[in-house]
Amino acid sequence: MSKAGLKAAGSLAGNGLLLLLAVLVAASPDARGDEAQDLKASIVVSCIYQVGEFGSGLVDICVKENLAAAEALAGYPKSASQVVDDCTDRLQGDGWARIKMCVDQALQGNKSGKE
Repeated sequence: MSKAGLKAAGSLAGNGLLLLLAVLVAASPDARGDEAQDLKASIVVSCIYQVGEFGSGLVDICVKENLAAAEALAGYPKSASQVVDDCTDRLQGDGWARIKMCVDQALQGNKSGKE
């Protein structure tokens, strides 16, 4: 097998391990029904697929940014719910950090338009 092939196989094995860990965390009896745990597991899986080929360091950054964004969005006022829904619908596969950026830009635009 070529060096590139070995590197790809090693990368897939590492990603597979992270994916297995995410699945085990999501499937544990204590985590069932726990929305926060489900959200974290989905973010981990999403980050593995998005940036896993670049290493676990980048996956960790992706997970931390997306968890922080999701938590921030959960604390937004009800008046922003339509904007949050619109951005979530449009950017669903892009991650919570991108959704939060969309919401923040839209809300900033609304403030600017009212002044």
